[in-house]
Amino acid sequence: MEIKFKRKEEQPIKYTNEYIVALDALKTMFLEDVVFENCIIERMHFKEVKSKKSITFKRCKFISLFSFKNIQADSNINFIECESQTPINLFQLETSNEIYFEHFKSNNTLEFSDIKTHKLHLSNSSFDSLKFISVLQNEINHCFMDNLDISNKVFLSKISKIKTFDISSIKSNEFKLSNCSFENNAKIIIKSSNFNFLQLLFLSSSDKANMNLIDNIVNIIQVNKINLKNTILKIDGGFYSNFIIKKELIDNFIIDFSEAPIENLDISEYLYRFIDNKLDENNHFFIKEDYFQNANILKMFSNMFAENYQYNLQDLCFYHHKNLEFKDKIKNSESFMSKINFYFKYIFGKHFFGWGVKLNDILLSMFYIITIFALIFSVFNLFQDMSFKLKYLVFSNNVCNNYLVSFLSMFGSYSDIEFTTKNKILEFLLYVENLIGILMLTILTGAIIRKLVR
Repeated sequence: MEIKFKRKEEQPIKYTNEYIVALDALKTMFLEDVVFENCIIERMHFKEVKSKKSITFKRCKFISLFSFKNIQADSNINFIECESQTPINLFQLETSNEIYFEHFKSNNTLEFSDIKTHKLHLSNSSFDSLKFISVLQNEINHCFMDNLDISNKVFLSKISKIKTFDISSIKSNEFKLSNCSFENNAKIIIKSSNFNFLQLLFLSSSDKANMNLIDNIVNIIQVNKINLKNTILKIDGGFYSNFIIKKELIDNFIIDFSEAPIENLDISEYLYRFIDNKLDENNHFFIKEDYFQNANILKMFSNMFAENYQYNLQDLCFYHHKNLEFKDKIKNSESFMSKINFYFKYIFGKHFFGWGVKLNDILLSMFYIITIFALIFSVFNLFQDMSFKLKYLVFSNNVCNNYLVSFLSMFGSYSDIEFTTKNKILEFLLYVENLIGILMLTILTGAIIRKLVR
């Protein structure tokens, strides 16, 4: 049976249980619904077709040729419970309603090019590959894909005006989302899916978008060249063997992987330079005022640096983590005394001891202590002679010699100093500085050994 439609079809079209050798519609105008049900179609060629109602293929089988080009429909275009032995190509397809595929089976490619639709829904179907390519641009307001089994790869490219992008329960070797633009407050969700390789590349938005990866199992995920303004990519649950983040990200785009099990992190050096400075500087990984998120991110960075033998950066992660921990304790203290207690621990831990990992802070603290005690000894000079003898050398009373006394006391040689004037307060200060020196030397030795052993 061969079917060739006229330029204008005013009556409803319905074919059931037919074997159609050739199905042709060239520059046809359909004024009513077009339905093919339980049909086998060897060759189909629709070109420059307009439809005022829906076009539906239900439980149909496509054999050798499927050409669907330059189609305009005011209602839905449906493919329900169909199967195909030939690639499906939809070119310049435009509808103000929905393009719907459900329970569609094919061992070939489903390809969209330059389509415009309010809604695209692919459900419970299987293909070899799924591709969105474009000479100009695809325009899809709402895109839903669920329960798809794609043998090879999903390639979604050059899609614009997206308000909803909801992907769930898809299994595919590769899933690439590239060169897509999203509307303000667009929802981007990829959940409960399984990919060997997931790539997010050249994504942009006019303003904030809501982006979530939820409970996916991915071997390799790569994020690069993202221009989603004021957006947080939230990765929640699932498992990611290798997470690769390249450097070309817009400044106000944040990737939050604090609640994602990740085996290996591979982040561009440019993106973690902020670790050397302050966490409150602009970066792509920390949410301000969110202690638990920041702490988890730091732990994951620490593991990454340890695996890459970047132990100095690992130490900095520990340093920043302790600062965050005590800031959170200070903020959540229930009493004034506990707040003061945590505040002093924070001040001494950060600025004097460097939390046992920052050698510069420890050495600077020792210098400050020596200077403070030297100034105190200079005050004593105003009231009495503080000349002293060190072994067989006699030192006069001046600022440099006060530094010498303080230095010797810090490093435990105060017993070699013999003052011309006895003063118990002075001796007590020497003992105090010596005890502080023992503490600082212990911390310094521990930090040095920690670095040398690793």
